[in-house]
Amino acid sequence: MKSDKSVVELLWEIATLVNCIENMDGNELYDLKMFLEMYVRKFVDDEYEAQKLMELIEMKKDLYHRTVDTIMSRGEAKIINNLLENGFTLDEICAMVNLEKNYVLNLLK
Repeated sequence: MKSDKSVVELLWEIATLVNCIENMDGNELYDLKMFLEMYVRKFVDDEYEAQKLMELIEMKKDLYHRTVDTIMSRGEAKIINNLLENGFTLDEICAMVNLEKNYVLNLLK
């Protein structure tokens, strides 16, 4: 079966349909979005079109990225706690890890 539409047009339609799905498990929806992201990375050469497709897919809001953000902040908090336990001041730590003091304080909560 052949289509007269371009790869970008087809991926745009698929991403639009996936975004309309309401009654699906979060993990299944995540899998669909991951496959769409793979196809965009493999078949879309134009950087602008790829970016627009990725925004449509909304990978930033999915379970994977939320999990990665949580793991990263826990890792940062662990490192900061270890530095504090080893005698470094909060100001020294902020300078070493190049993070704002308020951000570091929020990690330690």
